Amino acid sequence: MPLVHRRVGRIGRKKTYGGLAAVERAKQAGTHKAPDGPPNWFLATLVIVGGGSLLYKVYDHHHLPRAPPFRKAVPNDLHAIHDLLAVGSAGVFLNNEDKSEVSQAADAFAELLEEIHPIEECRHEISEARKRPDLASLGGRMDPSTAAAANAAWRCLPAHFEEIHFDKPFEVAHVGSPGLEKRGRRAKVLDRTLLGACKPTSWDRACSLWVSLHALSARADQLGKSREFIRHVYPLLAGGATQCAACTDHLRLFFPGRGVLYDKVVHELSYCANVQCSKAQQHTAPLAQCVRNPREECSTKRLGRERTDIQNFKSWLRSRTDDNSFDVFVVLHNLVTDAVRTPEVKRYLCADDAYRHLPVDLGGGLPRPKRPPLPHGIKIPGIGPHRLLDCPE
Repeated sequence: MPLVHRRVGRIGRKKTYGGLAAVERAKQAGTHKAPDGPPNWFLATLVIVGGGSLLYKVYDHHHLPRAPPFRKAVPNDLHAIHDLLAVGSAGVFLNNEDKSEVSQAADAFAELLEEIHPIEECRHEISEARKRPDLASLGGRMDPSTAAAANAAWRCLPAHFEEIHFDKPFEVAHVGSPGLEKRGRRAKVLDRTLLGACKPTSWDRACSLWVSLHALSARADQLGKSREFIRHVYPLLAGGATQCAACTDHLRLFFPGRGVLYDKVVHELSYCANVQCSKAQQHTAPLAQCVRNPREECSTKRLGRERTDIQNFKSWLRSRTDDNSFDVFVVLHNLVTDAVRTPEVKRYLCADDAYRHLPVDLGGGLPRPKRPPLPHGIKIPGIGPHRLLDCPE
């Protein structure tokens, strides 16, 4: 019996000592306080604000077009003249049976570039390239002389652009291969320091196209080639030179005419370059319904104002007797800028101010042809008074 009591005593003592040790450890743990720090609600707020800011910057970089300061344009900003020929010739938003119209326009535009390219060295290099195209380095379905002109329009610029200077460029060899054509829908210049007005934009082709259209139209006006310039360049834009279906649909509303280059984009391979393009389509679709049915009420007052502007623009084009294509693209730029849904500050320019901002090495500084007064009742932004800005007629 005593043996049993001793064993039980030992077991009891072990349990007692174990319990006391646990209590002592708990007391010691209580003497160590957690390190001071911000409360949880502050950390959560910081994460939400920081994450939201980061997401907006990513969205802004990839999807929001920036309006460039035109006066800062440099020759390298003309790189999309290459795409105007290559993408324009491809007619990416046309069915195969309709592409001959844009390929012919590209051939005629390439020949015209020998005269109206604002840089003398480019005029010479494009002319030489068209005379002796290097067939082995071209490929694709473009006319060899036109393809050579497109590459020369890259090579002749101060940066001596080639395919390696771009991320996913649209090459002349891609024409006729839908997969490769679509791959180059949003080419970007890799070295941003080479650019001027288009340095901050995330829409390299669109920005360059606008700068190029202004510079080319200024020289075309000086040489009396305005009508010829518009006649050849419009089909390239209407065929999908921007590679943005919404942009192409929008552009087709502005110019009077009939046929596939004036109707809605219906090609099964029509696509958008990014989210902003698809959002633009949400605006363009009801606008097109409004414009093409003038006897019906538009769904919103804003669309009604846009329809009036488009109707005025078309009436102005039909009535014009002067050779001044520069004004046409300034007004068009203002109208397109107004239609873009973006929180950024939009830049509208009067035609005369835009011409004064055109750098000398891009064709500026020379006298402009006089423009006749606007027809009675016609108001368009860029010439004369308008709701967007008032300009002298």
